[in-house]
Amino acid sequence: MDSISDLQGLCDRWKWPQPEYLVHRIGDGYHCEVMVDDLEYSTPLEWETAELAKNAAAKIAYLQIRSASGHRGILAARKMPGGWGSGEFLYRSTRVSTSFVITSRNSSTSTNTFYSGKSNGSTSANTFYSASRGGCASASTFYSTRTRWSRSIREDPTESPVPSKWQQHLHGVKLLPISPFDETNWSGRGQHAEFDSSEQSEIDALLQFRGILGHSATALVEKVQCKRILLARKRIKCNWRLKREDLIKEVEHLQRLKHSHIVRAVGTYVIANELSILLYPATEYNLEDLLGSLAESENPKSQSFLSHDLFRAFACLINTIDFIHGQLIKHMDIKPSNILVKANRNITGTRYHIYLADFGISRSYENPEDAETDSRTACTRTYAAPEVIRQETRGFSAVLSSKYTGFTPSNSCLDIFSLGCVFLEMISVICSPMQRIQLLVTRRLNPDNDWSYQANMDRIFSADLFRHFFHPEIPEVAKMMTSLDPQHRPSASEIRKILRAPTHCCYEGSVPFEAAEQ
Repeated sequence: MDSISDLQGLCDRWKWPQPEYLVHRIGDGYHCEVMVDDLEYSTPLEWETAELAKNAAAKIAYLQIRSASGHRGILAARKMPGGWGSGEFLYRSTRVSTSFVITSRNSSTSTNTFYSGKSNGSTSANTFYSASRGGCASASTFYSTRTRWSRSIREDPTESPVPSKWQQHLHGVKLLPISPFDETNWSGRGQHAEFDSSEQSEIDALLQFRGILGHSATALVEKVQCKRILLARKRIKCNWRLKREDLIKEVEHLQRLKHSHIVRAVGTYVIANELSILLYPATEYNLEDLLGSLAESENPKSQSFLSHDLFRAFACLINTIDFIHGQLIKHMDIKPSNILVKANRNITGTRYHIYLADFGISRSYENPEDAETDSRTACTRTYAAPEVIRQETRGFSAVLSSKYTGFTPSNSCLDIFSLGCVFLEMISVICSPMQRIQLLVTRRLNPDNDWSYQANMDRIFSADLFRHFFHPEIPEVAKMMTSLDPQHRPSASEIRKILRAPTHCCYEGSVPFEAAEQ
């Protein structure tokens, strides 16, 4: 295979002995260890065949050795006395994980550093690979190897540790195993860790508390610092109603949705009856709070945000929804408080980046037909589409992509309506603080005391609240998005074509980690 040939060629160039492979079966799969120039590397995952395991070990060794500074005892431990010829089975648990990328924004040239440390007697080391986006060189990925060595004699080499019930569930929903090149090993135990009740102090050392970001009826969201990275920790007490198996679905969705405007799932851990989800970034604001503060502010900097970043957010949000729907996922709860805003400060000033968050009640589907659901759905009534409140059949809007050309569901997506309501609030703030107040008053004057948008659309648009908006096509788009007839709502891809705004900040793939300010 290619990786085996690559490693062979590397050894030839450096005039090293040829690689030695040791393949052994553990459970239903195969692991492989390879020795290169008296250093050992191994596969952290199980592979279906011995040849695949051998190729994976070769790839790991090749990628790590390519960095000359990482070789010679930094990335792997030396062969232990006795080695493979001693008749003893040399067992090693190895994790190769994506480490935090820390971007310095103190100068016009982006530079990158990394955190390296030791935990639980393990050796942590990092190999750096650079990548580029848009023609600008940037350091985007670090591979970190954490190695624990133990030496034991095994009578049965097929013996393997018995996974816990939680680990078995994570395997079942395909959160485990994780590719060694995608894993974020924040804990030293892997991306999804389990702790005993007596290990709370270890968690506190790994995740240093930095404050409370918010809370809901079921979760407390805190800001924590892991090494040099600030994260949001979503803590949920599990019970008969809130089961871990249901709550972890949010992480399943985020694993499929790697986008620059979607929060990133860094990892999870369980301790006692509590599930915690680690998310990046930990932001200063959500859109609801920010719109409120902007409407009340006379600061010139606020006007800069209104004229640039908030206007750009229209295109960023619709691009993000288009991406989500392309992955056959419905968010189900789009509202200003679920749109996070992060301030990025550099020498040119402060720019704001938005992230869509809270996929706790989202749903994913294997094909568009499955999305035609009529099951009862939790929702935030204020921003919910009328068909959601009536619990009617709901699907995706129009044609999702060329992959599903010809498929047109009977109803438009509820996400489009909810996002249209958010657009109306954004437009009102940009127009003037009084417009935002008038929008709120119009809803509250509903004779049936129903403040939801779907119950007040006719009154909102008859009041002509947005006639002074400097981009008239955006209010028109918002009006189409909030049509009470689902058939008349455009799809996200159609809205993108109408807005045609610059979206250089929108791309597939998660944003890199940034170091916390000292």
